[in-house]
Amino acid sequence: NISGVEGGSMAVDADAAGASEAGPLDPTYLQLYLLKYVCPIPSCFGTMAPVGPGVSLHECAVCGHTRSEEQFLQELEGPIAE
Repeated sequence: NISGVEGGSMAVDADAAGASEAGPLDPTYLQLYLLKYVCPIPSCFGTMAPVGPGVSLHECAVCGHTRSEEQFLQELEGPIAE
């Protein structure tokens, strides 16, 4: 929730910044969020976004790589690289 412009920058309340009354963000949640929404292509780091409402296919806004929810879950369950 943006509350206005102060001194050339936008002021954002605590809820919009991700803070909550429950405490700090769970590191596991943060890792899963980044794995899901950051492009898995090496050196891309683009954002994965749904291609449409109600669709489980995500597309990278930088390189165009696509990945379904099923593919993401298979990657999570796959072998861990050492």
